[in-house]
Amino acid sequence: MPDLSLTRIPAPLLGQPERVGLAVLGSVIIAHVGTSSSADLFEAGWQARLDQQRRNGPGRRPRWRTGWDHANTYLAGLIAAQQPTEWAESA
Repeated sequence: MPDLSLTRIPAPLLGQPERVGLAVLGSVIIAHVGTSSSADLFEAGWQARLDQQRRNGPGRRPRWRTGWDHANTYLAGLIAAQQPTEWAESA
């Protein structure tokens, strides 16, 4: 599996100078967040999903769960793309 760690790409908007894009594989932006603390939580949730941790646990914050959900969706797409075509058609 490729390295799915996130990279922060500056993506400021008028009134949101701290806004960043979170990219996987170096350039595919999967999410935008408004602050560096939101980016930290998103990245922690993303990494937790890659490490196969559970989504619902005590103290999980919404941005953390958003990161986990994005990673889960991204991984499902990668797995589906790797399945042989005839296997996907029979399902």
